[in-house]
Amino acid sequence: MGKIIYMDNAATSWPKPEETMKAMAEYFHSIGASPGRSGHRMSLDAGRVVLDARESVSELFGVKNLLRVVFTKNATEALNIAIAGLLKPGDHVITSGMEHNSVMRPLRLMEKRGVELSIIPCIKKNTRAIYLTHASNVTGTIMPIAETGKIAREKGVIFCVDAAQTAGAIPIDVEKMSIDILAFTGHKSLFGPQGTGGLYMAEELEKGICPIMTGGTGSRSESEEHPDFLPDRYEAGTANVIGIAGLNAGIRFIRSVGIEAIREKESELTAILVKGLKSIPEVTLYGCDDAKKQTAVVSFNIAGMDCSEVDRVCSAPLPLTTPSEPFQRERCGSVWDTSLKRTTFKPFSSPWRNLFKGDQNMMDTKTCLVLLFDSTSEALLAEKLFKGAGISHKIIPVPRHLSSDCGVCIRFSAPDKERVCEALDGRVGIRDICPID
Repeated sequence: MGKIIYMDNAATSWPKPEETMKAMAEYFHSIGASPGRSGHRMSLDAGRVVLDARESVSELFGVKNLLRVVFTKNATEALNIAIAGLLKPGDHVITSGMEHNSVMRPLRLMEKRGVELSIIPCIKKNTRAIYLTHASNVTGTIMPIAETGKIAREKGVIFCVDAAQTAGAIPIDVEKMSIDILAFTGHKSLFGPQGTGGLYMAEELEKGICPIMTGGTGSRSESEEHPDFLPDRYEAGTANVIGIAGLNAGIRFIRSVGIEAIREKESELTAILVKGLKSIPEVTLYGCDDAKKQTAVVSFNIAGMDCSEVDRVCSAPLPLTTPSEPFQRERCGSVWDTSLKRTTFKPFSSPWRNLFKGDQNMMDTKTCLVLLFDSTSEALLAEKLFKGAGISHKIIPVPRHLSSDCGVCIRFSAPDKERVCEALDGRVGIRDICPID
């Protein structure tokens, strides 16, 4: 891969530390077994890998009992446990307008099941929990976690924090911040691989939080009832041990460098970007405009350009993403406005020059054919079929004037509609086919 400036770290951090990759390779080469399923050496070693990772997570977040750390496949699963497993009809919950869909969608589902949902109102008699993101994944704004935790503790309300954007980037102490439930992901600022994440919950909370999945755990296998103790209560199925090994290495890397040093580097890079963007009259910035009050997430738009145009100009040297949370877009004054762009740094990022200079060939507007798909999965299957049929094509972001709610589109060098449909052979659903001049 050629030299690039990777700025999509709010989605997934890259590159990972060498330690992460080495730990995963070492697990496959030397252990390879599943923990808790057998008594032989390799299975026991796999169990030690998982236990060691629990200890690393506990030390990073100030958790006193490492067995209260549950591993999940991502923050979304952890949040679903904390929401669907806890709430019951008649409960009232509070959240903010800055939440990721991993919070809002489960809460909206519970609302349909009889839970009362409020966006930042007062605590009521039946308020069961407060769900709050530590930092916005769109603007990077850091929320008042410790202050909210103190209020929740005084009122006897469960406080759940979504730390997907901050775990590993900003210091977190569940005791000092009065956090009852902490959901985190491994593949962002913790420098682990995709498919890793977890959940911390305070003492006794598991009695009121039902698991959303049950099955084999390797413990109490003689019983048909699922274990009621942590962490097994929420860890049904074979663990992603190779991923957990990588996550543990990522956390160790953070601790060796120092989370304060990481925070300082990311703030420095954020300040450079904000200063540079503010100097461009055509650019509008969103958020608090202060590197000390936000994570290394910066959202902006460029007058007269939607995000697909910026992507085409910068796609090779500067991967960017488009945020999709409607509540947060509303607060940015750009509901479903596809001109909003998000960039994110990590310590491996470097300062850059000529931010918006790109390959002008990417903006080629000669006549072509564009297929619109609802999902990336459908587009990638179509791409595979086109390759097999020898059809020249290229996947591109969806231009705003075509459709703002489609996932992805494929552009062809020539408008050969008949041949395109023949290659797909009814195996992939197409939302629309558009000729573009």
